[in-house]
Amino acid sequence: MSTNDDKAPLTVNGEALVAIDDERLVTFDGAVRLIHETLGIPIPKSRLQKDSANGIAPPPDAIYGRTYLFRPAKILAYARTLVRPFPPPAA
Repeated sequence: MSTNDDKAPLTVNGEALVAIDDERLVTFDGAVRLIHETLGIPIPKSRLQKDSANGIAPPPDAIYGRTYLFRPAKILAYARTLVRPFPPPAA
C-alpha cells in the first residue's frame, strides 16, 4: 500500500481505494439522530436500512468492519427527498 501525499487516494497494487477526507462519517444510528435533530423527521432506522439496500438512500461512503458509514450531507439530502409539501386547501 502506498500514499503519495495527504490528498492522493490510497492505492493497492495500482488500484485506487476510496479516499475519505477529514469529514466525519455517521452510522445508521447516527444518521437517524442527525435527521431527527436537523430536519425533525422521525425516520426509523429500518427505513434508512431498507432504502439503502434498495438503492433509494445513498450508498455508504465507507465500511468499517460490518458498520456502514455515511457522509452527513448525503444523508440529509436523502432525507429532504422524503418530505413533500403540504397540499394547498381546495378552493
